[in-house]
Parts: sequence; structure tokens; C-alpha cells
Amino acid sequence: MRSSIERLADAGHVAEALRQLRQLSNPSLELRALWAELEALASNRELALRLATEVSVSSGATSAIVRALTVSGRLHYFSGKAVEGQQQFSRAREIAANANNAELEALALGEHVQSLLRFVGLEAAVGYLAQYRKTAIRAGRHSSLTTLHRTLAEAELKAGRGHRAIRELELSSLHVEATQDQVSLAQLHFALSAAVGLLGDIFTSLEHAQTAVAVASACGATALLQSALVNVAHCQVVLGHHAEAERTLAQLTASPNPSIGRELVIRGNQLALATALRDESLASSIHAQFGPVASAQSLTTAQWYKLDALVFHLAFGRTSDAIEQGRLCIAEPTEADRDYLSRVEVATAEAQAAHEDWQAAAALLSKVVTGHSAGLPEFIASTQRVSARLSTDSRPAAFEHYARSARVFGHIGHIIGRGEALHNAATLRAAAAPVGSPDAVVPHITTFYAKPAASFGRVDVPSDA
Repeated sequence: MRSSIERLADAGHVAEALRQLRQLSNPSLELRALWAELEALASNRELALRLATEVSVSSGATSAIVRALTVSGRLHYFSGKAVEGQQQFSRAREIAANANNAELEALALGEHVQSLLRFVGLEAAVGYLAQYRKTAIRAGRHSSLTTLHRTLAEAELKAGRGHRAIRELELSSLHVEATQDQVSLAQLHFALSAAVGLLGDIFTSLEHAQTAVAVASACGATALLQSALVNVAHCQVVLGHHAEAERTLAQLTASPNPSIGRELVIRGNQLALATALRDESLASSIHAQFGPVASAQSLTTAQWYKLDALVFHLAFGRTSDAIEQGRLCIAEPTEADRDYLSRVEVATAEAQAAHEDWQAAAALLSKVVTGHSAGLPEFIASTQRVSARLSTDSRPAAFEHYARSARVFGHIGHIIGRGEALHNAATLRAAAAPVGSPDAVVPHITTFYAKPAASFGRVDVPSDA
């Protein structure tokens, strides 16, 4: 018979389960393993790692040892210690396999695959996916299948297949409904935020991220809360909700950030916000402090900071620096997801076009428009903006490309991308305008972040580009 603490944990009530666990004077090995899991969810990572280490070196129940090893492995990956994390997961999988326990095997494999996806890359994880799928299905529990489909969705996202990721998350939601686990519910909305965001629905992406924040906050899953807040901040920046983004980022920076990767994700969003507002002093200050840190890292999260740095250099006219940053990102030996690589390629192509390296820009752009991301709205809009820069022999063609870019960005709520396209069009127009005429003056880019008119996108209304 399961204890009240275990039932609370199964329902995802992290804070209450922890409160009761901390009152026990001599918890069993199983409860200490559960304690480690819950402390990790509550962002008390040092305590979680200490508890997990104590359980993993004991000679007690197999299930407790495997669970403790998965906690330890995940925390090592989170801290950038991939070798130690790999060792912990290898031992966990071996013990679970020897015990012939499908549920434990699924747990160990699933946690390992998730860590590889998040902190190393897709290619490192794909070799385990088939075995993980079979093991989780053999386990047959709702909790195993919830995690399986959510993990497969994350792999599909990194492969650039957003629609397939949605299908996996729909399957995951069926098992979440069956268990009513609040942690799984928050994780589901967090994953949905990423999936629908990739497909171009930024409004719904923000809604899912905010739901994940609300659920994680209510149940006490602080670690998940912090991750979801990063998604909220990103969506707010892209949607042009800059005051809200500043508040969200302030909330994130006020909390202790226990890993370099998490710190760089937050600082990358701060850099993106300062760049969007063209606050060069603030953006330069952020990059001066965290650029060298990111350059020394090969974590997936460090790579996203590097992409933000590329856009920062381009926005302030440092095209040579932007091109060099893009070159380094593309050549990065660390495995990254394909969506990231396409974003780097299109940003680098835009920097090359701005630098008047037309041939290199066209070659790189062709990789994007013929690649897996070409049909996604954000990439359609981005490649149109680069195509405008490449249309040096036809100003009307350039304006048409900018108009298409602004229109697509506007339809998906990507106000920053729309503003960039409109600002570029205004700059091009000013270059040929008579001195002293209204068109000769290029407004500040934030002028173009205004919400589009209600008539925006109608076939009988000319583009504002």
C-alpha cells in the first residue's frame, strides 16, 4: 500500500510531498530516492544530488538505486558534466536491465534520452529512441507512456517536424488526463509551447507557456517553472510585449541560476530584448559579460546565446562580426537541433547580404529554402527578408520581398521580425528619396513594432512595406 507521501508525489503535488518528507526522522530508502526526485523538481539541486548519491551507493532496493542514479545523472548533465551524467545513466540502465523491470528500464532510458536531447543534441539521442519506445510500451504504465510520447515529441521538434511533435503530445495528453499528475501537465504545456511556436503560432505558444508557469507554480515544481518562464519571456519579446518581457526576465534573473546553460538562456533573451529595442549600450554590456562565457561552452543552451549574439552584431551594423559568429556556430562540433542550424544559416545569410557578399549569402540561403524548415512561416518570412537584401538589381522586387516578409511575420504575431522587415524597407526607400523629403527620414525601429491595423493582410489593402 502506497504512503500518503507517494500518492502526493504521484499527483504532482511537489511542495506538499516535500513538506511531509522533511518531517520524517528516518525515511526508507525508497522515500529517500523520492525525496531526491522532488528536491530536484523544486530546484534544490545540491540537496537532491547529495540525497541521490547517498541512495545510489547503498545496498538497498534496486528501484530506489535506479531512481537515485537517474536523478544524479540528470543533475550532472544539467551542470555541464556530461561524462559523469553518462556514467550514472549507464549504471542505472544496467541495474534496471538486470532486474528485468520494464518500468525501471523505461525510467532510466527516458531520463537519459531527455538529458541527451536537452544538453547534447538530437544525434546523441536517436540511437536510444527505438529501445526506449519498446521498453516504455512494455512497461505499459500511464506515467511511462506520458514521458515516452513527450520525449518523442521533443526529438521530433529537434528534427524540425513540428506537426509530428504535436501528434506525440496529443498521445501524451491522454495519459496525463488518466493520471492527473500536475507535474506532467506542466511539462505537457511546456512542450506544447515549443511545438506550436515552431509551427508559427506564437500567440498559442505564449498561452501554453503561461499555463505551464501557473501549474508548475501551484504544485511547487520550481525547476519546471523557471524553464517555462524562459519560454514566456521569449514569446513576449517576439510579440513585442517588451514591458512584460522585462518583468519576466527580471523575475528570472532575481532567482539563483544553478548552471551556466540556464544563465546563458536567460541572458540570451535579455540580449534579444535589448537588440530589439536597439539599446546598444545595454546589449553591448550583456554581451561583454556573457559572450566570452558562451564562446567557451559547447552546450546546446550556449549555442542559442551565440545565435542571439549573431543577431545582435547584425542589428548594430557589425556584419563582419555577425558573419564570423555565424561561421563558428555552423562549424560547432557539438550536436545541435536542425531548427537551430536553419536559424543560424538564415541569420548568417542576412549578414553576408548586408556585407555585400552576395554569392555566399545566396548559397547559404538556398540551403534553408530547400531544407526541412522551408515550409514553416517564420522561415518563409526570414528568407523573404534576406531575398530582399539580395535583390540589388531591382528595387521593386526588394520591396515586394520585404512586403511578403512583413505580412507573414505579422500574421504569426512575430512583431520583431515584421518590424525588421518594415525598417529595412524604410531604409531602402530613404536611400533613394530626395533630401529633406519625409521618405528620407528612417524612423527608429521601435516605431514599426506597433500592432498591425485591423485591416492588416486583407487582399484589397496595400502592404505597409
